[in-house]
Amino acid sequence: ELAMFSTMRIRSKLFIGFAIVALLATIVAYFGIVRLKQINNADTALYEKGVLPLEYTTAISTDYQLVRVSVRDAILADSMLSKKAIFNRIGAINEDWGKQLGLLAATITDELGKKNYQEVLDARAAYMGYIPQVELLAENHDNVGAFKIVRGPMHEASNRVQKAIDELVADNVTSAKTSSEGNTQLANGATTFMIILLFIVLSIAVTLGLVIARNIQGILNSIVTETRKLVEAAVVGKLDVRGDVQKINFEFREIIVGVNKTLDSLVGLFDNLPTPIMIIDNEFNIQYMNEVGARVNDKSSKQLNGTKCYDHFKTTDCRTGNCACSRAMISNREEASEAIAKPKGSEIDIEYSAVPIKNLEGKVVGAIEIVTDQTAIKQTMR
Repeated sequence: ELAMFSTMRIRSKLFIGFAIVALLATIVAYFGIVRLKQINNADTALYEKGVLPLEYTTAISTDYQLVRVSVRDAILADSMLSKKAIFNRIGAINEDWGKQLGLLAATITDELGKKNYQEVLDARAAYMGYIPQVELLAENHDNVGAFKIVRGPMHEASNRVQKAIDELVADNVTSAKTSSEGNTQLANGATTFMIILLFIVLSIAVTLGLVIARNIQGILNSIVTETRKLVEAAVVGKLDVRGDVQKINFEFREIIVGVNKTLDSLVGLFDNLPTPIMIIDNEFNIQYMNEVGARVNDKSSKQLNGTKCYDHFKTTDCRTGNCACSRAMISNREEASEAIAKPKGSEIDIEYSAVPIKNLEGKVVGAIEIVTDQTAIKQTMR
């Protein structure tokens, strides 16, 4: 009988219990469905207004960085054909930049977001306005004049673009945090409301009410337990941890499935970035490595989990006081460095920065590192 009871839908359980009190059964069923629908809608909104804008802003930032680097490459190119090809590529990147901005615009609803978005548009227009001048000087082999613009007014425009993108990202993060807090309040409110109604039913049908209450509490506890597990893992950088939907009541599995999909989307964003990103614990064990970073040694991200970071990148900073990750965990602030990585016997000039990662108690438990390949730049400088 208990096994059959556990496979029943909540509304069926409530119908059986509230057959004695039909009016209360109607109230519980109605408000239960409404609140669950609100939670589901709130989760959907969090994805659409939180994760998607972050994806678009990441693409916008990437396009901007590609344009900035390509301008320098075009000036330094040896042949006219190469210069034209690079400037044509800049045009294509700029077109994608505009496309990503268009996608982002559809997700912005608040006035601050619209203001920040408009500033990105204006800053981009000012920055890209210098491209034709630089292109003309570069094609006339006037590299000095081209760099004068790049390092002068174009640099100021570049700073404006970066600042505008940063503010846009900050607004997206704030909006997502607000939505998350609202979802938590909504879930807590729904739980409180259901408990109150169950208490009323309990006074009328004690035995059946206790059984229903225990069953629902078990469902909620399983959701909270799996959610807490995901939160604690994500906070310390264990981005491969996923919720076990088999431990969740079949009616509520979509909640954990939705969180899992959100984490998959986040990891997908990191994996699609054209630069290595790594998360380690305070013992230098790799907690996460995006696919670009893993391919440095022809490995997958999963293969690197739990291994030592210094055995992977093998940089000149590894196991020394110059390691930016080590310094970041000690100083509790962002650190940066330049080094030579030697994976698979090759030598790669890199520039990398590290930021400390804290757990829910505020204790530093690791660091996240972002690496930029500087080999081409260094070779050009040499």
